[in-house]
Amino acid sequence: MVVGGWPGPGTGRVGMRLTQYGERALRRATAPLRHYPSFLIIGGIRCGTTSLIKYLAEHPDVDIAITKEPHFFDWNHQRGDNWYRSLFGMKYGPMKSGEIAGESSPAYLMDPEAPARAAAAIPDAKLLLLVRNPVERAHSHYRYRRERGHERAETFEEALADEPRRMALAEQDRPRALTLPRYFYHGSYAEGLQRWLEHFGRDQILVIPSERFYAQTDTEYRRVLEFLGLADYELRDYVVHNSAASSSIDPITRKELADRYSQPNQLLYELVGDDYGWE
Repeated sequence: MVVGGWPGPGTGRVGMRLTQYGERALRRATAPLRHYPSFLIIGGIRCGTTSLIKYLAEHPDVDIAITKEPHFFDWNHQRGDNWYRSLFGMKYGPMKSGEIAGESSPAYLMDPEAPARAAAAIPDAKLLLLVRNPVERAHSHYRYRRERGHERAETFEEALADEPRRMALAEQDRPRALTLPRYFYHGSYAEGLQRWLEHFGRDQILVIPSERFYAQTDTEYRRVLEFLGLADYELRDYVVHNSAASSSIDPITRKELADRYSQPNQLLYELVGDDYGWE
């Protein structure tokens, strides 16, 4: 349909943009009637967060943000509560979309400002944290970004050697952290968890090792549901989402990283009361 020489709504690229604009406007206008999340998946990056949020999205009592990673409590906080709430479904009426709502932004774990912001907005929130052998996590993170053209370093070792520079630049200009991934840093789980524990009780945080999550997915998923106070629910399947083909790490690099992570890992084990046996 053409109106006055322009494609009408729903026709072509212009129509698609008009439809998207109208939907965003409607969501903003109805923001007060929409869910505010009661749980957050706070990390970690490349630890299974995509699979977990998709599994939770299947539950009939759960409403998930329309944006895969809203990043409200780190990168998008300046957009305000109405923007954030507009990402969720309706809380009341015939369009009600579940009993509780949540989202996943795995960079929350290591962001220095996210814990305080989240605590101010949702002090009773339940937090889900997936952690993975940090050596494997760092390598997977590098390969994921490299394969998508987001990492210039030609080797994992080159990227690790560049991390001090990236850390310094990120501290000087916080938005630079978005384009300067820090592979070792994001596996220092204890450092991030300690910041969250300054604002939330230990009983508000469920820590799940990724190795266990993938080896015993059904059991771990049920543990998550129980933690969130949700009824048991049988998933159609347990497809692994956002996976990447495995790739070997240079043995010398692996040993060096394992040594560097030894103390942070031990601190994590003490914080969570569990030893994951990472090497």
